[in-house]
Amino acid sequence: MMLLNFDSKFDQSLRERADEMGLTINEVLVFASLVEREAQINRERPLIAGIYLTRFERNIRLESDPTVQYALGKPGKWWEVPTEQDLFTESPYNTYQNDGLPPGPICNPGMDSILGVLQPENTEYIYFVADPSEDGSHLFAIDADSQAQNINYRNGVADSPAFCANPWDEGCPLNDAAAYIPENDLALVGSSRTG
Repeated sequence: MMLLNFDSKFDQSLRERADEMGLTINEVLVFASLVEREAQINRERPLIAGIYLTRFERNIRLESDPTVQYALGKPGKWWEVPTEQDLFTESPYNTYQNDGLPPGPICNPGMDSILGVLQPENTEYIYFVADPSEDGSHLFAIDADSQAQNINYRNGVADSPAFCANPWDEGCPLNDAAAYIPENDLALVGSSRTG
């Protein structure tokens, strides 16, 4: 029953899109599972997907906290915030310690996350960290210095995040980032990743 549901939603057009991107269905689902566990706000899904895909293409470790959470998960304690020491956990799922993708999805991704992967944002951002507002949003960064600034802001050490940490802020030259494409509009987008 679950496979029939998947096949009805992950239709031929989505399979063709994955193929155009050079991704297997399994790779789409693994990326989408990372996006699902990371993004709580729909408009961030294509942006976070774009960051993960860019890092993957550039052979930069994905460094996804949810993969550490998954590796350490126990019944009733699946998604606890990892400590600095947890990032060194030996597991094929830990993307802080291993290059490339984990061996399989870390959760069952929803269609919004799958679509985020199949129509990712072409972005200059390469890093992100949870926003201290705890509203589920993230602060984004284009380089390591900006990421350090965002982390310091999140931790209360800096007074402000890096410039353009929120691509939707007015005045940010990157503010066309993450234009969320609803499921029924996927057919309107171009056929390449930068579409």
